[in-house]
Amino acid sequence: MGIDSDGCVFPTMEIKQKQCFHTLIVSHWHLEPIESFVRETAEFINLYSKFRGQNRFPCLLMTFEMLRERPEVQAAGVRLPPTTALKQFIESGVPLGNPELEKLVQQTGDPELAAVLQWSKDV
Repeated sequence: MGIDSDGCVFPTMEIKQKQCFHTLIVSHWHLEPIESFVRETAEFINLYSKFRGQNRFPCLLMTFEMLRERPEVQAAGVRLPPTTALKQFIESGVPLGNPELEKLVQQTGDPELAAVLQWSKDV
């Protein structure tokens, strides 16, 4: 049993990622038509790559960026969410957590960041 830095308690990181994080990526951004590709990509980044264990926000950005490059996703014609504001948040140098993201959403009203914040709270 482990307690993650965000307060989540799960017996393994794999359960947390597959049953919570990845499921909510699909549902929050309505990516059901490409769910298998979302899960495959997110699992690779979060569980099997050198990025395992890194902060959720850069990993979410990497997931969307990698999905954009996949021919199967392009062929499906599914619109992926914009990530410009998320990338700016990550590169801003502020601590990457819900409190800082919440401040930014309140200041800017950015719908992209609001969606990321809601996803982060839900996981």
